[in-house]
Amino acid sequence: MDNPPVGPEENGLLLQPGPRKERAKQRVDQRGIMMSSSSLSLAGSSNLLTSNYEVHDLPSPEREEVPEQNPSVTAALLARIEFLEAENERLKASKPARQHLRINDIKQDDKLIQLFTGFASYIMFSSFFNFLGPAVHNLNYRGVKEGDRQRTRKRKVDPENQLFLTLVKLKLNLRLRDLAFRFGLSFSQTSRYFTTWVCFLYHHLKEINWIPSTDQVWSTLPPIFKERYPTTYTIIDATEIFIETPTDLHMQSSTWSQYKHHNTFKCLVACTPNGVIFFVSPLYVGSISDVELTECCGLLDIL
Repeated sequence: MDNPPVGPEENGLLLQPGPRKERAKQRVDQRGIMMSSSSLSLAGSSNLLTSNYEVHDLPSPEREEVPEQNPSVTAALLARIEFLEAENERLKASKPARQHLRINDIKQDDKLIQLFTGFASYIMFSSFFNFLGPAVHNLNYRGVKEGDRQRTRKRKVDPENQLFLTLVKLKLNLRLRDLAFRFGLSFSQTSRYFTTWVCFLYHHLKEINWIPSTDQVWSTLPPIFKERYPTTYTIIDATEIFIETPTDLHMQSSTWSQYKHHNTFKCLVACTPNGVIFFVSPLYVGSISDVELTECCGLLDIL
């Protein structure tokens, strides 16, 4: 009598009866057959994919052929470029440059001359310039060493306009940077011109002791003074200038001003009723009184 099959189904195959070693060998052989069949099925699938889809190489990019240039077109374009460049240069040359302030631009307008310089007309300004003499053409400019080449080179502004610049500064008290922009100069040049000319005018005019006569004062007396103060000859005022605190204790005490609450120097200024200054005293210490300053400054000796 045959024995019934022993063991469960494994991987869909029924194990045959036999010894245990024989069943294990049969199981290993069956697994090997299944792995071989799976490999064959995968290989078949890959062959199927390869057979259904074809792989093509990407086409290499082709260079566009540049059409040959027409010689006549090229010549026309070059001619157009040359014309535009020439037109650009012509427009640059014809562009008007920014006008700088000069005395020749306003010498026909007496109101502008008086506004900028204080002189009534260009004739008076020119007369004052000529009065200064030939020294105006040989000034030793501040900040330039003796014999330096910069002193002998041609100046951007002639001496007449340097004087004009100085008078504009004194009359309107414009900032130096404003003057530099108006006259087309650098800040350093403007400062150098102004400082040089102020020193030059001081040394040139300090010896002139002009004292107005009574008739001159009366002829120029403003109407309000003629009505209320007809005998006025001069107007005086004590002016104080701030200084740094001296290190010397005696000078600290002498220059201390009780009115300004600061260390100052004091001077006396006298002008005619129409505003012409004709006397400036030397500087005194700030502690001096106005009465003492008036008595000792020398003004009473020339009146």
